[in-house]
Amino acid sequence: MRYKRQIVTFLLGAAFLMFNTAHAAVIVNHMMTKDPKSNTSCETPVATPTFYSDEEAYCWVSVDNTVFADRVVFMWYGPDSVKYWEWANDFITSGPGCAWSPFDFQYDAPANLFGNWHVDVYYNQVLAFTENFTVVPKLPCPTEVLYENDSEETELLRYFRDNVLTKTPEGQELIKLYYELSPVIVKAMEEDEELRGELKEMIDGVLLLIRK
Repeated sequence: MRYKRQIVTFLLGAAFLMFNTAHAAVIVNHMMTKDPKSNTSCETPVATPTFYSDEEAYCWVSVDNTVFADRVVFMWYGPDSVKYWEWANDFITSGPGCAWSPFDFQYDAPANLFGNWHVDVYYNQVLAFTENFTVVPKLPCPTEVLYENDSEETELLRYFRDNVLTKTPEGQELIKLYYELSPVIVKAMEEDEELRGELKEMIDGVLLLIRK
């Protein structure tokens, strides 16, 4: 009888391991985005590491080998390390799938909470990854004043901000300092045309370096 129990226990344990191994979910891709592509094909959205304070952000994840009732939980933390939002998604089908969590900075967080945010994403109660991003104030910035909002120069500087500066702690601090000082710089440019010309000449030099 004892041997029978051991055999049954062994078979149950083996079956449990096989089931969990066969259905181990795999994180395929994840990112911050403004548009999670709300469709059944789970189309990969455009990554966005920086958001203005009047925008809505999404944390998006693509998963393979899901099973029914698998759960993804998104926990949003501000620069002060306080959790401001929690969102859960349950998969209703098995196989590949995607999930996302929305966050509106105008309504879901205190005003003027700018800086480096992050989202901790848990899959079935296990931390799967952390997504970092930056929130900046929606104010006139010097480059938009100098080159206009939709100019090639402004777009290039935004690209450099989102794809280079956000990748390092030093770059993130530069972004934060830039937006903190932007109102003062804009006001100074409005009052001093010579300063405006000097700043434009300096930024033109930065643009040359970026283009290289």
